[in-house]
Amino acid sequence: LSEILKKVCKHKGDFSLACFEVMLSRLKLAQLLTNTCRLPISLSGNSMKTDSMPLVRENTLPPEELTVMEYDTLSCASRRIGQNNLREFFFGHRPPPSHPQELPKMRWIHMDRLALRLLLSLTVKYNLHPFSVEDVMEQCSTKLERYGGHYFAVVEELRLVSSPDGTEPVQVQGVHLAVFCAGPPFLDTVITVTEKDRDEKEDWPGGPVRGNV
Repeated sequence: LSEILKKVCKHKGDFSLACFEVMLSRLKLAQLLTNTCRLPISLSGNSMKTDSMPLVRENTLPPEELTVMEYDTLSCASRRIGQNNLREFFFGHRPPPSHPQELPKMRWIHMDRLALRLLLSLTVKYNLHPFSVEDVMEQCSTKLERYGGHYFAVVEELRLVSSPDGTEPVQVQGVHLAVFCAGPPFLDTVITVTEKDRDEKEDWPGGPVRGNV
């Protein structure tokens, strides 16, 4: 790609590889956030489909939200990112440090259920490794990996749940937790995704579990 840019740009400094990558990232974000591109897979039941999908329009999607927390040793602020401010978040930047010697604030982004469009948008914004993103979609087993300057971990949890009044039998609930540690060189961005285990009915008989994770 660097050689192609050298051929296209006759004068040194006309167009850098970094600028080209930013431009492509913003174009892909715009496609994802406006629902004008086809999602590469669909999650259906306990399996993944890779066949061709029609364009997904915004009014057919369930509500998609992120919880974002920005903090340092002196302050902490939390906000919800939904349909009204998705584009502002994905195309914006966190506030710069108030002093040159200070590090940027830590940012924790949490997704409390797997929303494919948001996950792919986070992948583009924070350059998450495709192998780790695939592991989230496939609900891989517990693991800890390093991909370049990023770290990735998956934890499979088991919980016991029952009705508050004790009239129903106790059931086992599986939860899949994925953690990305991104933003080199400071690793100042943590992304977590939680989702109910899609193989729960097969692994732990007893019917579906009530409520959301």
